[in-house]
Amino acid sequence: MITQEKIIKFFSFGLDEKTDPLIHTRILINNIFSSLGIIFFLLFAIIALTNREMLVFWLLTITAILTILNMIYLVRTNSIQNSAIFLLMLMSVLLLSLIITGGTGAT
Repeated sequence: MITQEKIIKFFSFGLDEKTDPLIHTRILINNIFSSLGIIFFLLFAIIALTNREMLVFWLLTITAILTILNMIYLVRTNSIQNSAIFLLMLMSVLLLSLIITGGTGAT
């Protein structure tokens, strides 16, 4: 059975209890948002690939890779400020590019 503590521990990526609770919460939210983003980026990239939308496929795939690298950076440095800024910039660029290209099937 999955409990709340197991979910928090999974998305905390090994942070110890000595971490400030505010920073721990920010890292937790950043990791959950990034993990869900990676899942959806890869899912929609597969859909774009099946629809032969290569530009959208590469945009989503590169965004997923950069999000994974951002999570690795966060785990190694615990620099939540830099990681959050990078994640917001990445999502903004992706949103603008999907608006410009029209996404899959110009939806």
